[in-house]
Amino acid sequence: MKNQALWGVVAALALLAAVVLFGMWSREKRAVAAVRDEVKAAAATAEEAAQGAAREKNAVQEQLTQAQERLAALEKERTDAIHARDGLEQELRSSLKDKELTISELEGKLTVNILDQVLFPSGEAALKPGGEAMLKKIADVLRRYPDHQVLVAGYTDNVPVRLNRARFATNWELSALRATAAVRFLCEKAKIDPKHLAAVGYGEFHPVADNATAAGRARNRRIEMVILGRDLLVPAKPAAVPVPAVPAAPAAKPVPVTPAAAPVPAAP
Repeated sequence: MKNQALWGVVAALALLAAVVLFGMWSREKRAVAAVRDEVKAAAATAEEAAQGAAREKNAVQEQLTQAQERLAALEKERTDAIHARDGLEQELRSSLKDKELTISELEGKLTVNILDQVLFPSGEAALKPGGEAMLKKIADVLRRYPDHQVLVAGYTDNVPVRLNRARFATNWELSALRATAAVRFLCEKAKIDPKHLAAVGYGEFHPVADNATAAGRARNRRIEMVILGRDLLVPAKPAAVPVPAVPAAPAAKPVPVTPAAAPVPAAP
């Protein structure tokens, strides 16, 4: 009887141990499954973030490529404009060889300076035949460089207008009408595109010499043709385009680790 009782106790203890071990195994299995699900979710989040970062990187790269292409086009346009201006200056110098005419270049602007006595009779705003001939020579060169703008400016000395006071009340009117006469000839007779022409009169207020002498006053009575090329509308040197920063992919969500269940002490 004692042996049977002992074996009954042993069997009961074994059964209890099996139940306890099965419970521990079940809890561990559920914990591992939960961790596995969390790892999968974190991996999916990280993959989605990586794909989003790749799309943004491709978009930024496309923008950068377009900016570089635009810079290259601007640089070529500027180089072509400089070559055109140099060619224009050389042709003007070879075509216009008159001691009463000068050609200068400053900061990309060509200026043809013509003394008034070449173009106009004293106190008048109607072109002389010799003045028309000179403007025609200039126009023949300008037509080969159609991208340039031409500003014709009239200037006088400080001597008040004595003749034609009804038409030229002051030197303002005389200088402005002389500039306009030159522009109208370039447009109507020499066939320069009027969209590329402008006229302005400065009167006596921008002298280049002393009006106290006859020679100085003669230099101040002038027509200036300022020729502007396309390069003045293009940045002198295209600035480097900053590369937009590619946003970093968001960090993967940390995977919490579910603590393992504490072992159940064996029954005494």
